[in-house]
Amino acid sequence: MAIDPEDKHTGNLFEHLQGKRFVVTGRLESLTREDVSRKIKFFGGKVSHTISKKTDYVVVGSNPGGNSVIAKEMGIKTITEDELLELMGYDPMPRFDF
Repeated sequence: MAIDPEDKHTGNLFEHLQGKRFVVTGRLESLTREDVSRKIKFFGGKVSHTISKKTDYVVVGSNPGGNSVIAKEMGIKTITEDELLELMGYDPMPRFDF
């Protein structure tokens, strides 16, 4: 693979979420909030506890309360835990060929 001198990539292989802000609401299926926050930060994202105009995504689990409604009213994209994992490059649901 050739290196493109015009590529603005900073060299961090784990920057899938670089500069994105997340709020996590509700109960997630497979990860704790602490685990999700750690993973988001590892991949270059930021985690907040409150929704604002700067929020890019709201990760919605079960029983999300009012944050899900607020996000939709503000036009902020809501995603599931699986969709977050996909953004990070994980395949949350292994596919089997039979």
